[in-house]
Amino acid sequence: MLSLRKKAESRRHNRKKLNPNIHLDDEISTAEAVDGVTSAAGNDTRAASGADGDGKGFSESDPSMADLETTFATFNVIFDKLRSPSNQERLQASYELKNSLISLAREVSTEQFQRFSNVLNNKIFELIHGSDVNEKIGGILAVDTLIGFYVHTEELPNQTSRLANYLRVLIPSNDIEVMRLAATTLGKLAIPGGTLTSDFVEFEVKTCIEWLTTSPENSSSSSKQEFRKHASLLIVTALANNSPYLLYPYINSILDNIWRALRDTKLVIRSDAAVTLGKCLSIIQHRDSILTKQWYERLFKGCVYGLTLNTNEAIHATLLVYRELLVLRGSFLNSKYDEIYHSTMKYKDHKYDVIRKEVYAILPLLASFEPQIFTNKYLDQTMVHFLMVLKNLNASSANLSDKSYILVSIGDIAFEVGSNITPYMDPILDNIRDGLQSKFKNRKNFERELFYCIGKLASAVG
Repeated sequence: MLSLRKKAESRRHNRKKLNPNIHLDDEISTAEAVDGVTSAAGNDTRAASGADGDGKGFSESDPSMADLETTFATFNVIFDKLRSPSNQERLQASYELKNSLISLAREVSTEQFQRFSNVLNNKIFELIHGSDVNEKIGGILAVDTLIGFYVHTEELPNQTSRLANYLRVLIPSNDIEVMRLAATTLGKLAIPGGTLTSDFVEFEVKTCIEWLTTSPENSSSSSKQEFRKHASLLIVTALANNSPYLLYPYINSILDNIWRALRDTKLVIRSDAAVTLGKCLSIIQHRDSILTKQWYERLFKGCVYGLTLNTNEAIHATLLVYRELLVLRGSFLNSKYDEIYHSTMKYKDHKYDVIRKEVYAILPLLASFEPQIFTNKYLDQTMVHFLMVLKNLNASSANLSDKSYILVSIGDIAFEVGSNITPYMDPILDNIRDGLQSKFKNRKNFERELFYCIGKLASAVG
């Protein structure tokens, strides 16, 4: 908490000390951050970065801040690093910012820290609104650092509104990396902390549900509706990671509209929708078995309907749902086990590589869910198919990217069925040997997966 600052009355007996009951001003708006206006200590002192309010420091005429000149120079360097194109340098800068904030909070008075807070807000505002992607990412990292700082000082609920406004500038965005990072950081504001946090989650979730319900299943690749749809998925996932309890009342409304995103024309949106689906199902599975069963049944109906549509997007959506349900390992899947296997294998030779790769991912999950049933009924059929595909890949460069996925799938299946993989070891090892002996320019694309498969096979047969 802000009372982290050590008492230094011998040096600052004329300054008002911080204590747990005094909070930083949380009412500073984004506009105030630009103007550099402060209201610290009940006066009209301005952040004296110059008349233009660029927030780079305080006026030399302010004697109370003269001893902090070195400190502000340090923060200027840190924010320069946050603009760096190097991800490692930006991360290092965020770490330095955290340590510098903690040190400063221990050493200065309330009024000085409030003034400094306004300068900090100015700098973050500049980064967030920068024209360069690296600046935006640096601004997000700075906000993330502040969230961690305020969690430590137990003042996060009082700072949530301001920090959220910074991040909302970048959500939605046509830059997926920026939007994903901003949404992940926004979710950290949902760490349970009283009624203010609850209000924040309610606002964000209702906005996300609105974006999901008003977006068509298929929108243009650069439409505002598409960006909103994608943003809603990222935000819900982030909220689920940080505050599943507060998200729980809204799960039904989210799942009611999840198919819009699952069948989207863009792969990245379908994939993120599957992640969101898994998070939501995990939340209700731990709280309400009846509701969980109802949603399993509804989702299976949606899967069947999707297969009748027979589009690449709808087929992929169905397989994504299968995968998420198998990961959760709910007992409700027992009666659907055979249906999932046969529906999945129907697309093992599909022309769309994304669908084939999803098949490779689902088969080990089926083996893990019911190892004995999979061994008795489906292991031979599965391995014959895999070995045939590998043979064809060795003879032709077509679909060569499948090889790495098949090797991982074989390794994971072997790990689940144990010694039952023994009858297939010779042809599997022949393929591994051929892969290891191939030219590096080809082998480099699946070398890591080769060794992964070897490790899993060794575990399976001892």
